Amino acid sequence: MNEPEGPGEHAFMRYLISQIRCPVCDHRYSPDDVLIMGHRDELWIMALVCPECETRGLVFALVGDPEELSEPLTDLTPEEVARFEQRGPITADDVLDFHEFLRDYGGDMAGLINW
Repeated sequence: MNEPEGPGEHAFMRYLISQIRCPVCDHRYSPDDVLIMGHRDELWIMALVCPECETRGLVFALVGDPEELSEPLTDLTPEEVARFEQRGPITADDVLDFHEFLRDYGGDMAGLINW
């Protein structure tokens, strides 16, 4: 990760994130609630802690010229993209099924990814 270009850019990113609200309690973040972890080119990674409910989260943001960002950012192969485009949208039943699977899952994250 590259370090932020300078204090102005760092402050601007904190200001942008302070315009959103906590998804749990709807409390607005302040610039002090944002920890900029770094960035690579237009991709910024920031950690947030809600001062109200202490929910923690990560924000991945693409910041740049919309014309330059028009290409999707992915590490999928063209074959993988085609396979996912053929599938239908995720349904509420799909989410519930996966929830039940995770509830009973006894392995670690590596095992889950290789599932």
